Amino acid sequence: MIVTLRIYRLNPLYDCYTTYLTTDGRLREHMACMEDKSCVICGKSNPRYRCPACARRTCSLRCVKCHKMQFQCSGVRCKTKFVSLDKYTDSNLLSDYKFLENVDRSVYSAAHDSHSKYRRWNSQILYFSRKAKQSGVNLRLMPVGMSKRKENTSMFSRKEKCIMWRIQWLFPQAGVEYVDRWVSELAVVRDVLKKYIDPEQADAVSQAKFKELL
Repeated sequence: MIVTLRIYRLNPLYDCYTTYLTTDGRLREHMACMEDKSCVICGKSNPRYRCPACARRTCSLRCVKCHKMQFQCSGVRCKTKFVSLDKYTDSNLLSDYKFLENVDRSVYSAAHDSHSKYRRWNSQILYFSRKAKQSGVNLRLMPVGMSKRKENTSMFSRKEKCIMWRIQWLFPQAGVEYVDRWVSELAVVRDVLKKYIDPEQADAVSQAKFKELL
C-alpha cells in the first residue's frame, strides 16, 4: 500500500508554511534531495551557499542567519567529526589535509617561540643560578610562562656585585602583604622590616594594622 504524506514546515523567517508531498519508502531520500536542491529556509531553488557544519543549503545572508537559529548550528565545521569511509569525499580529504597542515604549523611556531625565549633568557638565568650557588642558595626556577616566574624580579647586580632578591612579606594575622622588588642579599632582615613595623619609620597605615595585634 502506498501512503502519501503531507509534511508542513514552518518558516520562521517569512512566517509561512512550506509543503512537501512525499511517498513512503522514499521519504528520507526525497527530503534529502529537496533540501539539497532548494534553500532549507525559503525553499528557493538553486541556493548558492552550503553550511560547512551541517551541509544545509541556503540562498541568502538572511537565510543563513535563520538556519543557524532554527537548527542551532554554529556554521563552523567540526574538523574532528567522524566521517565513515563510504561518505568520505575529496572535500573531506582536502579539509583533513589543511587541518594537519595547520596543526604542524602551530607546533612549529610554538617550538620556535620556545627556543627563542630559551636563547634570550638562557645566559642570564645560567649566570644568576651560578651566582646563587656560590652564595649557598639552591635556586629552583619555575617553568617559563608561569605567573610567579613573570613577577619575579630577582637578579644579580653587577654594580652592587650581589644578588638582589624579590621578597614578599606576608603577615597573615594582620592581613598585610608587602613586596620588595630588590633586596640585597647582604641586608639584615631586621633592617629591611623596619620600614613596615618600626613605629618611627613605618607609615600610618602600617602602624594602624600592626597596632591591632599588639
